[in-house]
Amino acid sequence: MKTFRIFCDGGFGNRFSALIGGLALSKISGIPPKISWPSNSVCRALFEDIFSNTDIEYDSKNIRDYYSYSKEYNLISN
Repeated sequence: MKTFRIFCDGGFGNRFSALIGGLALSKISGIPPKISWPSNSVCRALFEDIFSNTDIEYDSKNIRDYYSYSKEYNLISN
């Protein structure tokens, strides 16, 4: 099954911007979203620390976690 990966990294403002834009594109495309929200030195808060009661699938993968299987994706944008 296809998923629309939304990678949210950086400070909270950058993450929130990526999240909103990604969720909008996911809805427009009809592809269910999956969010990656890693903890880093700029924003240590995990996704579940900020958002609750969500049915959206998420993980804490870092961008480096995607390098080994990047050929599985149609588009990777940073």
